[in-house]
Amino acid sequence: MGRILKAKIRLQNDKLRFSSASPGKYEIITDYLPPYGEGDGYYPMELFLVALGTCAGGTILSLVRKFGKTIKSYKIHMSGEERDEHPRSFSVIHMDIYVKSPDATLADFEKANVMTEKKYCPVWAMIRGNVEVATTFYLSE
Repeated sequence: MGRILKAKIRLQNDKLRFSSASPGKYEIITDYLPPYGEGDGYYPMELFLVALGTCAGGTILSLVRKFGKTIKSYKIHMSGEERDEHPRSFSVIHMDIYVKSPDATLADFEKANVMTEKKYCPVWAMIRGNVEVATTFYLSE
């Protein structure tokens, strides 16, 4: 059996503001838009974008480094298009990755992206076949 991850979630007000944390980690505040919440924290879907971006982005970066390439700068911009009907899940997620490298090629990143999607990123695995993820790399020296 794999490791067990835990989180505790506590309602903070009479609406939908929650405090969440995993053991030994910083607290995260989530909330909803009025009238359900006050918009004081991250929306749960924003946290999903962060989870996918850091999981996939970190895996891609690690793989390209294993290919022997040097990375000087690495930024990820995430956006998700919500469906109009309920459940208002994402129909498409855009992951734009901006990289500065003196020796990495677009082919290096495309290879790492395929490996990440198909094998290594557990967050991506949970949505594969259900949500389109459009990844675009912007590479400069």
